[in-house]
Amino acid sequence: MKSAKLISLDRTTVTDCSIRNISKTGAQILVESQVTVPKEFYFFQPKENVMCQAKVMWRKEKLVGIHFTSGHEPPPATMRGFRN
Repeated sequence: MKSAKLISLDRTTVTDCSIRNISKTGAQILVESQVTVPKEFYFFQPKENVMCQAKVMWRKEKLVGIHFTSGHEPPPATMRGFRN
């Protein structure tokens, strides 16, 4: 599975996740069960060096369905530190 990061819109919280499947409009991700996922966040894929805004559509235990609410673009310079 590919890895990704969920970054809060205020950029204060970063959560690691795994991508189970992904499409042009959304993805199914896997998070740790105790993790709180914000309703809206930046979805960052470090290996592809792209990010977009996303929102939670559903959650079932560790699985979370998300919908992309913006296009995929390279992250701004201020967010490149989240790569690792």
